[in-house]
Amino acid sequence: MQKTILVTGASSGIGFDSVRVLIQQGFNVVASVRKTEDETHLLKIFDAKIKIIKIDLSDLSMIEKLPKMLK
Repeated sequence: MQKTILVTGASSGIGFDSVRVLIQQGFNVVASVRKTEDETHLLKIFDAKIKIIKIDLSDLSMIEKLPKMLK
C-alpha cells in the first residue's frame, strides 16, 4: 500500500523541497498552499504527481474541514 503524506507550506522552502523528495521516493503527496498562484506554480513543476489543497492553517474552520478535503 502506497503511503500518502500531507505537506504544509508546499509552495516554497522546506515544504517545496519535501514535496520534491517525497515524490522522488514514490509517495503520494498532498500539498497545501494558501494562494491560487502557488497552486498553479506547483502544478507546472510537479504536473499530476500531487494533489493540491488550498488551506490557511491559521484558520481553525479550514482545519476542521481538512479530513473532507483529503478524501
